[in-house]
Order: sequence, then structure tokens, then C-alpha cells
Amino acid sequence: MLSEPKEKPESSEEIPMTEKSSVPESQKNILTELVRPGPDVPKICSCRWVFCYFSCVAMMFVYAVRVDISVAIVCMVRKKYKNDSMHSNDSECQLPTKDHTEHQAEFEWPEALVANVLGGFFYGYTISNIPGGILADKFGGKRVFGTALMLAGILTILHPAVTRVSGYLTLAIRICTGLVSGPLFPSMHSIWGRWAPPIERTKLMAICYAGPYMGNIITLMMSGFLCAKGFDNGWGSIFYVFGGATVLCSLVWFYIVYDSPLVHPRITPKEREFLDEAVHAHTTVKSVPWKSIFTSRPMWAIIVAHFCYNWCNYTLLTVLPLFMKEVLYFDIKTNGMMSSIPYFGQFLGYTFIGPLADSLENKKIMSTRHMRVFLQTISFMGTAAFLIGTSYIHCTEAMVAVALLFFAATFMGFSGGGFFVNHVDIAPSYAGVLFGITNCISALSGFLSPIVAKALTPNGTQHEWQNVFFVCAGFCAFGALFFGIFAGGTIEEWAIEKGSSYDREKKKSLLLRHTSANAADRKEEKQL
Repeated sequence: MLSEPKEKPESSEEIPMTEKSSVPESQKNILTELVRPGPDVPKICSCRWVFCYFSCVAMMFVYAVRVDISVAIVCMVRKKYKNDSMHSNDSECQLPTKDHTEHQAEFEWPEALVANVLGGFFYGYTISNIPGGILADKFGGKRVFGTALMLAGILTILHPAVTRVSGYLTLAIRICTGLVSGPLFPSMHSIWGRWAPPIERTKLMAICYAGPYMGNIITLMMSGFLCAKGFDNGWGSIFYVFGGATVLCSLVWFYIVYDSPLVHPRITPKEREFLDEAVHAHTTVKSVPWKSIFTSRPMWAIIVAHFCYNWCNYTLLTVLPLFMKEVLYFDIKTNGMMSSIPYFGQFLGYTFIGPLADSLENKKIMSTRHMRVFLQTISFMGTAAFLIGTSYIHCTEAMVAVALLFFAATFMGFSGGGFFVNHVDIAPSYAGVLFGITNCISALSGFLSPIVAKALTPNGTQHEWQNVFFVCAGFCAFGALFFGIFAGGTIEEWAIEKGSSYDREKKKSLLLRHTSANAADRKEEKQL
């Protein structure tokens, strides 16, 4: 009797699921058996929360050294249009001079070089993402993150001097900045794996990863002002200010942050004991099923969705200030302010979607898979609709275009309830590895999207920029379709470790089903 269920194929469909989640209720208890802090364990002012606050600040600078080039290049480079008469046909929108930044722009680079400089960061970033995670596991996330952040800041400070030597050296330094920045996200994940107890994990990491959105907003706003009023011909001050602040942040990082509670000299014994029990109880050493990961259809659904999302995200991040200049004719100070507004929307969308997703799941309105597909479809299609709308707005209604971009970015933020958290649904034990893979592959769009955008806009006209937004909308539509067909919402078979608690619960469930079926058969035989 006991041996028969073992011969029965164990498929994921046979695992009893609740309507609330993709994870069986028993598995939820196993994976996240919450250890709650006692009344004498520090909370808001504890070492883990201090790390949370400072990690948010550090992540702001991670994005500051990434996006500073987007506004700086507008006042660095004097663009030579292939057909200047085409670009000047909207005289009613233009400033008294065609663009007041032309007088202070020092360089006249080929369009191909401009496109590569805008995307150069991602050449290096793509290469070092996965190795960064390996380094963090080997040497500790604190050292890897702090060293990478400091190097990124130093390279940013060197930017003006190198740029005045050669535009191609500018490309080289952007590639190097991306190369040293690749380990930043994986190493941050590595540290949180030791500091975030399951009962507080969502809150702690949500605050930390709000940093990049705030980094976009602050960097774009300040860059516009520095371009117009800063020292070293304006644009140079952008790199000195953000590069210097990044180096300073890295120095503070080495003082405040520690790899784990066990080595923190200022943590209280009660907090150390709580974190050791809550976090280390969920830490297991396991091999990664690489073949199963790369042959999983739900995994490829996340990869495609992440790539399509990043295509739109990085297009706006790298070339939006150029659109503001060439089509909407904003001066450089206004350009920085207007370019930052969409990221307020992205921040709001990201923070709003979490409670909504929890509500849909907890109230049993839809399954996890349907909820992920529903929210991701809304995200992609809403983004596509508003980007297409933006492309048709004339320069005389520039603020309408900014409003549409705000809503497009807001819908992009809804991905926080879609593919962005789907890694945990299909493989909670390997969520960090899965995110590293999708983030690495999707980073390819970071250097491809600006190249395509510059190729499509040789004269910077509204009609040419329409094509840029249509390409983004196309990626959104394809991402929505692919994710909708292949996305998963339950734990994949390869993500269940043999001998784990979940594996035992699964076998127990099968045994009970088999026993119940045999009892029913015997009862039916007696009746006959």
C-alpha cells in the first residue's frame, strides 16, 4: 500500500493548490514559517532598518551614474541634422535661438557615436551581471557593492577630462562604468539574503528598490539645472557632482554596512538572535538546475517580458531628454525637470500595484497566474497606448505630451505586479538566480534601444520620433502576448528540491489521495 504512490507519476498538477496563491498552503507555511520579533527586539532604529534606509540612498547613486549622461549629452554635443530645414519647420515652437545649448556645446560627434555613448554603459553591464553575483557570494556583498560603487563614482569624475580628449574614450569610460556597475544589483540581493527576515522582507526590499526611481528623478532634475548654471561649462559639473557624491556614499557604505548580523559590531544581541533564527533557518545550499531553468516555458515568458519592458524603460531613460529638446523644444533647465516627471509616475505605479496585487490574490478574485497575466497585460498595453498618443502631440501642446509620458511610465510601474515578481511564483528557492538571468539578458536592450532610436531620428522631427514610440509599442504588444500565453503561476517541478519539506508534503498528499481512492473502491465493491 505504501509503495504504490511512489510509482505514480508526480506532476505539478496533482499538487493541491489553494485559490489564493500558486503555492499550496502547506508549502507557504514551510517556505515562510515566520519568526516574529519579540517585544525587546529593535525595529525602526535597528541595524537591519538602518541598512534598509541607507541601501535606498545607495541605490539612488547606482542609477545616478547610469542616467547622468542622458541630460549631459544634450548640452555636450552639437547635433548636425541631415536636413536642417526639416527640423526647423515648427518655428512657432522654437526658442528665440534654435537651441540655447548650441552656444555651449563643445562637441560635434557622429550620430553613431552619440548612440553608442548613450548605450555604452550596457555593453559592460551585460557582461558583469552574473559574475557579480558569484563574486558577492565568494567575497561578501558589502565588499563587492562598495568597491563597485566607488569605482563607478571615480570613473564618473574622470568623464569630463576623458571626453575632452576623444569621444571614443567617452564610449570606453561608459563601458567601464557599466562593467563595474554590473555586480551592484546581485551583491545587494546577496546582502538582503542575510539581513531580511521573511516577515519584513517585502517592506525592507521595497524601500531599498525605491532608490533607483528616486535616483532617476533627482538626477534628471539636477542635471538640467547644472547643465544651464553649473561650472565647467555646465555639463562637466554633472559628472563631478554625482561622481563625487557616489564616492562619498561608498565610503559611508563601508562604515555602516556589514555582510551579516553575525559580524556586525553594533547590533544588539536580541536583534542578532532574532535574525539568526528567522533568516538562517531558511538558508539552504543547493545546486542550480541550469538545464531545467533554460528549458522552462514560464521562465522564457519572464525573460521576454523583462526584455520588452526594459526596451521601453531604457529608451525613455537614454533618449527622452533628446525628444524633449528636438520635438517639444524645451530649454535645458526645463528639459531636466520635464524628463524627470514620468519617473514620478513610475514610482507611483510601482508602489500602488503591490497592495492591488495582494488584494486580488487574498480575496480569491483570480489565481496567481491569471493575476500576473492580467496586471502585466494592463501594464504593457497601457504603456503602448500612451506612448503612441505622445508621438502625435504637436510641440504647441508640449505639456500634454509630458502628461501622456507620465501615464505611460505609471503603467510601466504596474509590471511590479506582473513579471517582476513572477520569479518567486515559479521557483521561490531560485528566485535570485532567475532574476540575475533575466536582468542580464534584458540589459541587452540598454545598448540596442538608443542605437535604434538614433538611427530612426536623423533629423529629429516629430514624424521620425513617432517611429521610436511605435517600436516601443510593438515590443509592449509582443511582450503582453508572449507572457499571456506562456506565463506560469505555480511552482515548477524542477524548483522542488528532493527531500525538502515541500517534496515530503507533496508525497504525503499523493499518499492520502491514493488511500482515499482505495477506500472508495473497497466501499463500492462491498455495495456491489
